[in-house]
Amino acid sequence: MKAVLLILIALMLTICGPADASDRLGKQRNFLIIGEDATSDAVPHGGSTFKRVLAALINQFREDGFNVYGEEVVSIAADAQARDHHTDAEAIEIAGSVKRISIDIIVMISISAQWHEPSHLHVLDHGPMTDIHFEARIIDVPGKKRLESLKSEWDWFSLKVSPVCNHACRLSAIDRNSDRLAQSLFMSLKRKLI
Repeated sequence: MKAVLLILIALMLTICGPADASDRLGKQRNFLIIGEDATSDAVPHGGSTFKRVLAALINQFREDGFNVYGEEVVSIAADAQARDHHTDAEAIEIAGSVKRISIDIIVMISISAQWHEPSHLHVLDHGPMTDIHFEARIIDVPGKKRLESLKSEWDWFSLKVSPVCNHACRLSAIDRNSDRLAQSLFMSLKRKLI
């Protein structure tokens, strides 16, 4: 009986060991998360709404044990950093401008909000909604190559809004739900980062 128990324990350690090791290796890399405006209806990455979501997202990663940094560590010229959209080469240049630490992975993220005219049934069930969508590029800085491109579906995250909701209204809805949105972003991105 003891022999069977020892064999089972050895099997469990063999199965669980590599997954834990790869998880630790993934989390030990240095990640830089930066916003950009990939589409015309993007939440402006320089605005307070985007910054609130980004700060909450970075906190989620840090609480989970990741070495994650935001735009505060970037020392590249402000005009280059402030551009709406960056090529992969420009993103790598931004990561290279970080002096205190060596960035391994940069994640360029864009968040968009789109109000849709709901059907009569949709209004009765949920009321008017704004759909949130994100796009992200995950780039290996030392290897100078893109590892992944992610794009969510438009119904990935929805928020209840007023019957007539302009851009400011959509931003306000995102602002009020920044922690929930950051949690959903974290879950979507984490699978790709470890």
